[in-house]
Amino acid sequence: MLQTEQTPSEMPKATQQSAPSQRIWPLHPLLLASIIPVIPTSLYVNRGLTVWFHWMILFYLLTGIERLRCFLILLGGSISAGWYAAIANDFFRHSRFFDILYKNMPLSFLSVMTNGKGEIVYTTSSLCLMAFSHVLDTFLHPGVTYLLWRAHCRSCGSLQSIITWPLLISTFLMSRFWSIFHIYYNYRRLGLYYIGDDVYKLNNQDAYIYAYTAEGIFFLMLACSKILKRSDKEI
Repeated sequence: MLQTEQTPSEMPKATQQSAPSQRIWPLHPLLLASIIPVIPTSLYVNRGLTVWFHWMILFYLLTGIERLRCFLILLGGSISAGWYAAIANDFFRHSRFFDILYKNMPLSFLSVMTNGKGEIVYTTSSLCLMAFSHVLDTFLHPGVTYLLWRAHCRSCGSLQSIITWPLLISTFLMSRFWSIFHIYYNYRRLGLYYIGDDVYKLNNQDAYIYAYTAEGIFFLMLACSKILKRSDKEI
């Protein structure tokens, strides 16, 4: 007897469920990478490393690459160390409380928080915006880094899986690439540590020295902890 061909509705449920479903997320990394050349340069040129960090977080959210998440946890830690070291330097050496934060907020904020001379003023409106600036600062620096860390933990990740030589080296090189890019773009020369007025609005450029020093200490501590842990295993 001839067998009649089954229609999709007559097929066994197990067969129907085994058919691959179309997924929108995660996106393929090459698809997103192909969009980079058409992105307006104003979104990344003369922008702080924190801005690049946030763009990379968006790339991670769209692609779901776990290795990238580990990279971003380290990068976020180093950025936070450098940022707050610069703010601490501005406070203890120059008696300015979070001026770096306030002066690098959007122009709509600056018009309220500063006077015609660019000096910080303390009024009811400016204090409200300053408080909001601190909320944004906390979330966009250590806050998002902590959220990435919690996602890593929920995926059964460990600290040891983050502190690896490839991740340590690549994260450090990323911050140096940011400097090389902006030094060459603004001054047409090569250098490893950017210092200038093109990216951040600073009263004193010594903030860069403290930021880079804190960043270096951050990576050095992680590298030393990895070396010491390996030495303990060999004993």
